[in-house]
Amino acid sequence: MAITKNRIRVALLALLSVLSVGAISSTLGSKATPAAQPPPAKRTVKLAPEFERLYADFSAGFAARDLKLIMSVFDKNVVLSYQDTPDTNYEEIKAGFEYDFKNDPPGTTWRGLPEESHQDGNLAIVVAHWEYRELVKGKAVLKHRIRSVDVLKRTDGRWKIVRTINYPEA
Repeated sequence: MAITKNRIRVALLALLSVLSVGAISSTLGSKATPAAQPPPAKRTVKLAPEFERLYADFSAGFAARDLKLIMSVFDKNVVLSYQDTPDTNYEEIKAGFEYDFKNDPPGTTWRGLPEESHQDGNLAIVVAHWEYRELVKGKAVLKHRIRSVDVLKRTDGRWKIVRTINYPEA
């Protein structure tokens, strides 16, 4: 059984490496797209409903300024990486959202758009886009768009993000 678990871990780590390199390559090698009109995310693999729900919960939590709902998608041992910044942990992520809620203009949203997932047992990888929008004269305007590779772990029947690697899109 340990050999099977190790094979799964190695396969998922290899897949994560390939997806990470692909995310970097597509970010660095693509033509710049105006921030106001990004290409739509294309789903290449059908997502399990629980992954759809996880990203929907995050998005709904941000829109409602519900810190508990937002943080429910993250494992307590989560590590978040964002290009050119130090890694952050659960408490630092939480503090960042608290700061955002105090300082973002009303109507600001972060929306998770999962694109594809790969699952084996209690581990999964989800590739997603994230869009940050602000209300400008009553219209939601895209300000930032990032791509992420998220590693999820199922514990007690619930998926949580344990590792997220993020890159800005041009």
